Amino acid sequence: PHSGPMAQVLTSRDAEVRLDGIGVAKARDISLQLSADTLEDTALGDDSRTFTYGLRSYSGSCTLLYDRSSPVTQILQGQLTADDTIRDLQLILLDRNIRGPVLFSSVGLAVSVGDVVQVPVSVTFNAISGTV
Repeated sequence: PHSGPMAQVLTSRDAEVRLDGIGVAKARDISLQLSADTLEDTALGDDSRTFTYGLRSYSGSCTLLYDRSSPVTQILQGQLTADDTIRDLQLILLDRNIRGPVLFSSVGLAVSVGDVVQVPVSVTFNAISGTV
């Protein structure tokens, strides 16, 4: 029988979204991607090509859920519609805390049920820190 701790499965229903330290939304359907350039660093006389990591980039997408009537969501609504300021974004999933300056690269159509709004977004991070 298994006697050690079981692996913890995190679901996006546990995610809180903060912009500049202010909790503005919940998130679901979270996806984060890392891509890295690979640069050739083969030396003269080598028999095989060798490569090293170059610049990395981070992006992601999720569906934001927020209450339209909440005063703090004005920050988020402004960011999604007209504000081109680069914001510090935090995604908090239980013991995971992923953060970095982001640009909202795409914002989908909002679906609303009462005051609860769902908006699919894509973000590009200028840098990323925290536990992934």
